[in-house]
Amino acid sequence: MAVHNAWAALAVLLLAVFLLRRTRSLPRPPGPNRYPLIGSLLTMPKDDQWITFNAWSQEFNCDLIYAEVLTDKILVVNSYEAAHELLGRKSSPCASRPQFTMLNELIGWGWLFAFMPNNETWRRHRHLFERELNASQKLLYQPQIEKCVPQLLLQLLREPVEYVSHLRHLAGSIIMLITYGIEVLPEDDPYIATSRAATESLTITGTPGNFMVDFLPWLKYFPAWVPGAGFQARAKNWRGHVRNMIDLPFNNSKREAAAPGKGTASFTSICLDKIKPGDDDAQQEEDIKLVATTSYAGGSDTTVSALQTFVLAMLLYPEVQLKAQQELDALLSRSRLPNFEDRDDLPYFNALIKEVLRWEPVNPLGLPHLSTKECTFRGFHLPANTVVLPNAWAMSRDEVAYPESRVFKPERFLTDDGKPNPHVQDSSFVFGFGPRVCPGKHIATSTLWLAAASILCTMNITKVCSADGKVIEPSAKYYGSIVRHPEPFVCSIKPRSKETEELIYAAVQSTDP
Repeated sequence: MAVHNAWAALAVLLLAVFLLRRTRSLPRPPGPNRYPLIGSLLTMPKDDQWITFNAWSQEFNCDLIYAEVLTDKILVVNSYEAAHELLGRKSSPCASRPQFTMLNELIGWGWLFAFMPNNETWRRHRHLFERELNASQKLLYQPQIEKCVPQLLLQLLREPVEYVSHLRHLAGSIIMLITYGIEVLPEDDPYIATSRAATESLTITGTPGNFMVDFLPWLKYFPAWVPGAGFQARAKNWRGHVRNMIDLPFNNSKREAAAPGKGTASFTSICLDKIKPGDDDAQQEEDIKLVATTSYAGGSDTTVSALQTFVLAMLLYPEVQLKAQQELDALLSRSRLPNFEDRDDLPYFNALIKEVLRWEPVNPLGLPHLSTKECTFRGFHLPANTVVLPNAWAMSRDEVAYPESRVFKPERFLTDDGKPNPHVQDSSFVFGFGPRVCPGKHIATSTLWLAAASILCTMNITKVCSADGKVIEPSAKYYGSIVRHPEPFVCSIKPRSKETEELIYAAVQSTDP
C-alpha cells in the first residue's frame, strides 16, 4: 500500500510540474516592445493612456495588452467581454488591489477600502457599507437627494455662471447629509473644501505612471530637498487634508449623535448605535469612521464629473435636450419637479443618463485590479502580481456595441418603439466588475438622475456668444486621469419660463426646515 501511495504522489507531482511548465510556456498578451531592465518605460503614454491602450489593441488585434515597466507588470483589458470574463467572477484571481507607494503610503489613502488589497479588513469594511447603504435602503439616501436638489436649482437661478461650483456643492451636500447627517453651508463650506483638497490627490496619483516612486519604491526614503524628490512635499500637503477629511466630519457627527434628541439619522449615527458593547468598541468605531470617509471621498468628485458631462452633452446636442424636456413635460405638466417615483415613466430620459455615463466615462481606466496568483486567460499566461486595468474608455468606444460611439445618442439604449432595449449592453461597466464593483453606484446614479431631470424640467442650457457675436464652442476636451472633468466651458443656464422659476422657489420652501 505504501508503494502505491508513493507512486500516486509522484504521479501527482509530475502532473503539477507538467502543468506549471505548460502554463509558463504560454505567451503573454501582445504589447509594446520591452527592453532589458526598463521594460516598456520609454513607450508608455504619459497622458490619455486609455486612448493609446485602445490604439494598441487595434494594432495588435487583441483586446488584451501587456506591458512591463521596470519591475511592474501591467495588463490592460480593452473590451467589456474580456473584463467581465476575467474580473466579473467572485472567485476571480484578479480581485485584489495594487498598493501604490505615493497613494497608499506617502499620502495615506491605504485605509480607503476601494484601494485595499483583498483581505479581512476590506471584507469587513465593504460589508459595513453594504449593510447600511445598499440599494434597498432608499430612505437613507433618496430623501436626502430630494432635499438638496432644489437648492442646486436656486443656485443656478441666481448665479448660473458658477454652475460647476454649484454642482460640486450639490454632490458634497448630499454625501455629507447621507454619511454624517451634516447640513453644509450654502457656500464656502469647510467640509466640501476639505474634501476637494484631499480628493485632488486621488485624481493625480490614482493612475499608475504619474509618479516614479510607484515604480521605484525606494525613492520614498529620499528627503524632499533632494532633486527629483519634490513629490515628498506634495504628499505631505495632501496627507494633512486627508487626515482632516477622516476626522473632522466624523467627530462632529459623533457629538451630534450623542446629544439627546439631536442629530439627523445618517450612516454614521446608525452604525454607532449598532456598536456591540465589549466587542472591541474602538475597532468598530474606527471601521465606521473609515467607511464613512470612503463614502465621503468616493461620491463627491465622481458625481461632479458626471454632472458636468451632462451639461456639456445638453449644450452640444440641443435636440436631445428638447426631446428629454418634452418627455418630462408630458409626465409632469410643468406643475411639479420630478421625483424618484417617476423613474419608470421616463424611458428616454433614463436612456439619456445611461448615455452620459457611457459617452465620457468618469474613470476611463477604472480602478486597477491586482492578480494574486499566476493564471491562464484566453490562451495567455498572466504572471502573479500583474496590475490589471479595465479600459472603460475603450469599452465605451466599441463600435459593435455602440455604433457611432463618439456621438451622444440616448436612442441606442431603446427599441424602435421607445422602450428599454435589453439587448444593448448598458453603461454599468463604468462602475467596475465583480467583487470590486462600486458599492455606492446606486447613490451616484440616483443623484445624477434627479439633478439632471430637475435641471431639464426648469432650465434651458444653451451656447453663448462672444462680444463680437460669434458662438463660443466648448472644446469638449477632458483633463485628469483617475477622475476626468471637461475642460472649463461657458454656457447659458436660464429658467424655461416664469412658471418653472416659481416651481424652484416653491420646491426650496418645501425643503426648508
